[in-house]
Amino acid sequence: MKRGPGLALVLVLVGALLFGAAHQRLAVAAGPLTHGPVVGALTHSSARVWFRLAVEAAATVRWGRPDLAGASEVEARLRRAPDGGWVATADLAGLEPDSVYHYQVVVGRRAVARGPVPRLRTLPSPGSETPFRFCLASCQSRAPVGGEAFDRMADLDPLFVIQAGDFGYPNSTDERVQAANYLAQYDPAYGLSRLLRRAALYHVWDDHDFGGNNVDGTVPGAEVSRRLYSLYASHLPLACPGGAIAQSFVCGRSEFFLLDTRSRRLKGVGLLDGLDAAEWSQRGWLLEGLERSTARWKFVVSSVPLHPVLGNREDSWCAFPEEREALIRDVRDHTSGVIFLTGDRHTAMLDDGTNSGLPEINSGAVDARPRRAPRGSYSHGALETAQSNFALVEVGPEAVRASIRSSDDGATLLEMAVPAP
Repeated sequence: MKRGPGLALVLVLVGALLFGAAHQRLAVAAGPLTHGPVVGALTHSSARVWFRLAVEAAATVRWGRPDLAGASEVEARLRRAPDGGWVATADLAGLEPDSVYHYQVVVGRRAVARGPVPRLRTLPSPGSETPFRFCLASCQSRAPVGGEAFDRMADLDPLFVIQAGDFGYPNSTDERVQAANYLAQYDPAYGLSRLLRRAALYHVWDDHDFGGNNVDGTVPGAEVSRRLYSLYASHLPLACPGGAIAQSFVCGRSEFFLLDTRSRRLKGVGLLDGLDAAEWSQRGWLLEGLERSTARWKFVVSSVPLHPVLGNREDSWCAFPEEREALIRDVRDHTSGVIFLTGDRHTAMLDDGTNSGLPEINSGAVDARPRRAPRGSYSHGALETAQSNFALVEVGPEAVRASIRSSDDGATLLEMAVPAP
């Protein structure tokens, strides 16, 4: 989409207004804790807690079993943020698999929080047959107000949420605009904040939260997006430190591979490795990981659709047809149990691989403006009317069951079951 020459200035001014609005909210916030806590980088034995303080202060996170009896405490690392506050992270280690813990942010030896004490549940240990469920969402634009869709997710009690891109629409690499966008997503008044009091978050960027509509890795200021992702996203160790945000984790008999479809993309050349392929190959990392994995289910998180009709022909995997076909062929030849989790298109569809090439669960517009799916073939349907939505994915030993849910009332719109390989 073409944009006028004055757009960058408009975006900076909008970001400044959001930045100022955030500070007005800080003035009435109770205590130094303004945003969070948010749990990310969750594994079967560890977790990272992220939060933001209005002022620099010694902070810790106290955690333990639900009654906090015999609680442990770990010091938080504070970093100055471009929004004028301080972001903090605390790494919790030595946790038991598939166990519930409560935790508190402590500032100046005093616990600070809003509402009930937040909780986390660790992932099942690698190889465990324990079933679990998670939610998939993308394309959120209403923050810092609304977000009722996340309340519908909370009703389903997911272990975690995967946000597959467009974590807001800053459409800029300006530092202040990006920072204001992150604060809006984590704003206490936004529904996501309520969900994250009981579920962990994994997220990757798409175009609008990386730099702008349909951008690739050459967008000016890409390094700002990387730096702020590191500052505001409580992510897992990156497969390519200092570069792509690709990352992976294991949950029971499932393994998840989160792709970076933006920072290494080069239009007309490649989606995964159009830039810097000689230094590190994201495609190689993915294929090696899939082939090496002993998991029954391998979930690949891609911010853009794999389906040949659903995707934007200028921006999705369809824009790189040879790379798409080669990836599908190599995955089919060397492994099984692969399911793509995608977003971007402000609609939803389910396909068992008949049309997408590999099974695909697509969900977009959790609270952004929705569209109906384009006409095409989808094995288990696509949304024929414009409806905001998210996906619930239930993982068991015999099948993965996916359902597209209405953001308004949680009603089931589409369903699909993928049998175990």
